[in-house]
This record gives sequence, structure tokens and C-alpha cells, in this order.
Amino acid sequence: MELPLFERAVLIIKKFETMHHPKHWPYIGYGHCVQPGEPYRRGVQLTEAQADALLRKDLRKFCALYSQYGKDSLLLS
Repeated sequence: MELPLFERAVLIIKKFETMHHPKHWPYIGYGHCVQPGEPYRRGVQLTEAQADALLRKDLRKFCALYSQYGKDSLLLS
């Protein structure tokens, strides 16, 4: 694969996490657990674009959280 590591991670997560449906509440998109104060509503299905954007946002957040581990931050995220 010639994709950057971040893009490969996104594809792998999408393959193994799969898209959550409203019956999986409080999980939405690709494994995001809805936190208090977030604008998501029970019973509403995210579009593929919304789920992809949320996955990337979550992955960036966790990469930043583990940034002290250098190149392994993506693996830990």
C-alpha cells in the first residue's frame, strides 16, 4: 500500500469496526461512543461522510493524546 499511515489506519478501522446503526446507541459511526454534551441524537444514522469525518477527528485526537510515543502514537490510537 502506498497510502500514508494515517489513511491506512482509517481503512483498517473501517473494515474491522464497521458502521454502527441506531440500535447500537451510544455507539455511532465507526466506534465513536457519544459523550455528554455532544450533538448526536439517539435513532439518527450518520451518513458515510459524517462517520468518516468523526473517525478522522477521533483518530487525530487520540494521536495527539499519545504523541509522546512518537511514531507509535498512531498504533496506540
